[in-house]
Formats: sequence, structure tokens, C-alpha cells
Amino acid sequence: MFMIFVGIDLAWKCVDPRPSSTAVCVIDEDLSVGLYAVTDDDEVLSLVPKGNDCLIGIDASLKVPNDTGMRSTEKSVRRMGINILPTSKSYLNQKFAGSRGERIVDALGDKGFRLAMPEDSNGRLLYEVFPYATVRCMIGSSPRYKHGKLAEKRQGCLGILWTIQIQHPELQIPGMLGDQIMQADSSGLRSVSDKLDSLLGAISVYRHAIYRGQTTHMIGDEENGFILLCR
Repeated sequence: MFMIFVGIDLAWKCVDPRPSSTAVCVIDEDLSVGLYAVTDDDEVLSLVPKGNDCLIGIDASLKVPNDTGMRSTEKSVRRMGINILPTSKSYLNQKFAGSRGERIVDALGDKGFRLAMPEDSNGRLLYEVFPYATVRCMIGSSPRYKHGKLAEKRQGCLGILWTIQIQHPELQIPGMLGDQIMQADSSGLRSVSDKLDSLLGAISVYRHAIYRGQTTHMIGDEENGFILLCR
């Protein structure tokens, strides 16, 4: 399979004077894994491969048609017992100066990408992913790797990394990721957990491709957008 898989943990906010950090993971054709901490959209776009078939999983709302409330897609995810934050145009405009997910979709459209539909399997495709749900699928629970005390977050990150390595030993994940988890302070661990989320985003689209949709499903509809979930 000659395809590249990218995961983007897209921060909500990317405006001056304090843009939020963003993490990008690239699983290359040889299954080597690159992990990058970036800030602005130009840096994100620079890491996207040119020309190749490529599936990109983005942890952000990629289609937000509703002015208020929450998307029907999010309501469907909540009915599955999975907690998810609601998004709307007014909320994103008020809190984060707009919908960064939709902006990145537009920018990637200039590079030949389009939002994926359930029947799609290859090409240059964009998927909205949800790392929290992917963790629940892979581990069977939701470790506190983003919140809580430092030791608890560190243990959660290590548990996620270990699970990924056990389930996908073919992926060449940089050994430094484990070192960063062990050595980071509370602030640094937040950045490392963002890298983990980008890795989970890349793995979501990777699993969707290699298992031909048997371990994933897309929730939603064309009007409100789809979310790719692992199962």
C-alpha cells in the first residue's frame, strides 16, 4: 500500500498574540513515524506530502453548518456514550476567532484534498477524527493523560504509547517519545500528549485503510460532517 497517513492535533486557537500549539504526525510509506510540534497553519501545510495518496485525520470540527447548539454528528456520538464537546459557528467565532478546522480544510483543498465520504478508500482525503474515542477503543477505557496529577498523566501517556506499540508493532515510533513522557514536567507533558493525539489521529486513518473499514466507522452525514471512530 503506497499511501501516507497524517494526524493533526489542531489547536482551537491560532491567532496572535498567543497562538496555541499544534502537533502533526506523519506515517510514511515505509511506516516510519515523524512527530512534529508546530504553531501556525503554514507549518502544518509544509508537512503535508505532495502528490501521494494521503489520508489525513484532523482532531477538529471540519464542517460546522450550525449557528448555535451542537452538530447532529456530535449528538450521534454522545448517544454512543462518548462525551464530546459541542461546536457551532457562534461558539467558535466568540472563543477562537473562527473555525480553524474549516480554514485548514480550505487550505488543503488547494493541495488536492477533499472531505472523505464513507464510500471513499483512497486518494487525498480528509477525515475528522477523535483521539479520545480512539483511546477508548484501543484500551477499553479512558486514561487521564490530559488532566490530573503529573504522575497520573504520565502513566496515562505511557499506557497509550504501550498499547499502540503492542497493537501496531510495524510502526517505527521514535524512541524519544517515551523518553519525553518520562522526563517532561507538567507543562511539557501537555505538549507530549498533543503529539500522542496527533499519532492517534494518524493511526485512526491508518487503521481505516489497512482494515478496509472493518475496525472503524464514520458517524454523521454530509451536511453536518462525519467523524471517523475506531471500534
